[in-house]
Amino acid sequence: MGHTVVPYLLKDLAKKPEHWFWALKAITAEDPVPEADRGNLERMTQGWLIWGARNGYEF
Repeated sequence: MGHTVVPYLLKDLAKKPEHWFWALKAITAEDPVPEADRGNLERMTQGWLIWGARNGYEF
């Protein structure tokens, strides 16, 4: 699936935070979540949604 699935994962995160972080990190080779936010589902979700918007993903 690769990068084509990223907008779908981000869209799912925007609706209801889930633990898609591992998949996003594996697919994108990115990790926009600061160490201080690890374990905080809401903050981790926001980190990925901000990253997605900055990288041109529509979700």
